[in-house]
Amino acid sequence: MKIEPYLKQDCILILPYSMEKECLKKANQEGFLIRSTFVSLESLPSKLFYCYHDLTLYELHKSFEMPYSLIQTILPYLYHIEDKKYNNEKLDQMVAMKQHLQNKGYLIQNPLFKTFIKNKQIIFYSCEFANDTERKALEKLKKEFSVIEVKQDTKEFPPINITGMQTMEEEVVMVAEKVTELLENGMSIDEICMHVSSPAYDPYLHRIFGAFGIPYRRIQKNPLLSYDMTRYFLDLLKTEEKVEGIVAMLRETYNLEGEVQGEIYQTIVSLLNKYSEITNREDLFSMIKYEVSKITVPAPMYENVLAEVDITKEEIQTKTVFLLGFMTNLFPKNHKDDRYLSDVEASYLQISSSISKNKKEKEKISQKMSHISHLEISYSKSSHKDIYTVSSFIEDLKEQTKVNLLSYKYQYSNQNYNRYLLCKNLDIYTKYGQETEELKYLYLNTSSSYKLYKPSYTPILSSDLHQYLKDFLTLSYSSLETFYQCSFRYYIQYILKIKEDIKESASIRFGNLVHKILCRTFGEEKPYETIVEEELKQFIAEKEHTIRDLFYLQKYKKEVLRLIEILYKQKESTEFKETYLEECFTFTYQEKIEVKLTGYIDKVLTFKDEENTYVIVIDYKTGTIHPNFNPIIYGLNMQLLVYLYLLKKNDKNTVFAGAYWQNVMKEILPSTEGKTYDALLEDAYRLDGYTTTDSKILSKIDQNIENSFIKGMKLKKDGTFYAYAKVLAEEEIEQLLDIVDENIVSAIKQIENAEFTINPKKIGFTSADTSCNYCPYRDICYRENSDIVTLKEYKNLEFIGDENGKN
Repeated sequence: MKIEPYLKQDCILILPYSMEKECLKKANQEGFLIRSTFVSLESLPSKLFYCYHDLTLYELHKSFEMPYSLIQTILPYLYHIEDKKYNNEKLDQMVAMKQHLQNKGYLIQNPLFKTFIKNKQIIFYSCEFANDTERKALEKLKKEFSVIEVKQDTKEFPPINITGMQTMEEEVVMVAEKVTELLENGMSIDEICMHVSSPAYDPYLHRIFGAFGIPYRRIQKNPLLSYDMTRYFLDLLKTEEKVEGIVAMLRETYNLEGEVQGEIYQTIVSLLNKYSEITNREDLFSMIKYEVSKITVPAPMYENVLAEVDITKEEIQTKTVFLLGFMTNLFPKNHKDDRYLSDVEASYLQISSSISKNKKEKEKISQKMSHISHLEISYSKSSHKDIYTVSSFIEDLKEQTKVNLLSYKYQYSNQNYNRYLLCKNLDIYTKYGQETEELKYLYLNTSSSYKLYKPSYTPILSSDLHQYLKDFLTLSYSSLETFYQCSFRYYIQYILKIKEDIKESASIRFGNLVHKILCRTFGEEKPYETIVEEELKQFIAEKEHTIRDLFYLQKYKKEVLRLIEILYKQKESTEFKETYLEECFTFTYQEKIEVKLTGYIDKVLTFKDEENTYVIVIDYKTGTIHPNFNPIIYGLNMQLLVYLYLLKKNDKNTVFAGAYWQNVMKEILPSTEGKTYDALLEDAYRLDGYTTTDSKILSKIDQNIENSFIKGMKLKKDGTFYAYAKVLAEEEIEQLLDIVDENIVSAIKQIENAEFTINPKKIGFTSADTSCNYCPYRDICYRENSDIVTLKEYKNLEFIGDENGKN
């Protein structure tokens, strides 16, 4: 039975939201008036049961001390929770949460909805694949009202072609050729669409469709946090006292007439209104930051392009659909028993198991596929990093229609892509001497400027560089380190600003958290236990965390508290005082261009006498520490010395007392016979670096030198140092700082002259390690072995006083 008659009747029509749009489109095309009232299937639970108050997330977060992401996962389950004892920790907690919301009045019912539909005809259309909560709402509606169920018309399942390719690249090329053929035969591009099962296809689609001249539009929703306007808003939310001031500054700073910026502005204003009752600014910030992390802004829509669709959700009207990625675990997506509620726990609430969800998902997809006029399915056996098998869903399709298993070979129909293939095959031949099957054909039939390419850095004019930099440059320890590792890498990273693809791991985020905690601990008068609790709470609220992350956070919390106790113990043994925490120091050079050297120092301790200020610089490290000043002769590992250099530039009376790295997050410690875990921790958290030889200052640094909190710091009975002690006399530190100064000035001059050759360094003639080992730009650098600069390895700073030290 068709839906059209009901569109023209005065009735309540309950159907999925995706079908609402198709009904409106159909009415517009055929020119008839829709008299029915749509109620989306997705909104039915909130209309029949209750909807949640705007402050529900915040209320549960404050009352149950749960992260926002976990609460968001739990809320749909509350529709199924009854007021009873389940004898299950998770379910009983949900009962408590639901009761709390009821008592607060946060479950808002809508009695007017039942009054509105009471005397009207109610139609369910195509709701056989409703989720558990929607199904529960439908069942409630059936009990209280007379309803008519209408299923979508069944159609004869048309035959399907399934083509297997060796790689994702070959699969995309095949689709590009077939789309081109359809367009050349007169089909409109609006009559073609594609479903892409994995983001792994993105680089191939961008490159290959571009070569074939096929305009396409991916399903793309940009995170709200990715926009500059959102980040600026969050910064204002931290600093501005009045919300009205924040809104005014946004309106003054951005052009709100643009479609995207206007939408972002409206979203921000809506969030501020939504949470206007939250008076605590820190709570407001964490709540809104979580919200904007979940919101996406749809990309602009374009016409006359090959559009991407999701055939698992949308109603497809185009004639031809290409489905890319018909592989196991990619299509269809499998539900696993890894939800917050396990299948066993879900059964108590009569919620579908992962197995039944998968079965229903396949049935829904099969039905949607049967309505597609012509479906071309393809899969690949591998990508650049994974191996795949064809989806087991192929067996389900074989039971419903004829499945044609095809093979395909590229027809060399596109000269742009042919040139790419020729260059790719020539690369293989040039590098490895391997002549591929298609190389000869491509070489004879495709024009290419491959031989004109020089795989080396082509110098740019220094005048162009100065203009590009606007005669201003900022340097830091890390950028200097990169420059001396390889000047070409510096050029890519800091001049061209090609960003590294770095995924922030949980350990990196936690390392940053520890830095923040330590800075506050020694900079504020609050009890450190309170600071740790506040920062952990903020950390949990800002990002979505897995159950595993939350478990380990509690373990890390204990370790951080123990670390702080050890640091306080170290503090009691020294007369040096914390003077700067997370402080930025700068010095400006007036060369051909203005160059500002900056350094953020984790901790600076000072001791003053009548003439001088003695300083200790400390840098926190969350990884392995290699305390070694020897590479500074080559401009490497200069971090602590750059910090000391900046301190002396800002105060000429600064005198070196110590420069150390301090580990602040140790991995599992190996057991040592005769030592407790606390003793092992104290050893692990000792300062590691270089100390002055001045005995008077040494006694001020550590009053308990026999059991020093500095690694390797122990005196012989005659008062001299052991050979393994890392100590520096004032004359030696001055020579090291002179080398640092020379390296900085040399780097500035080379940068000003645009000297960015490919010159990765290797220290030691027998070493296999080079600065290329972990370089993120290896794929765009044609480094030859002859480019590697092998440097003499120094030990014990023997280059000090050696004029030929760098030779």
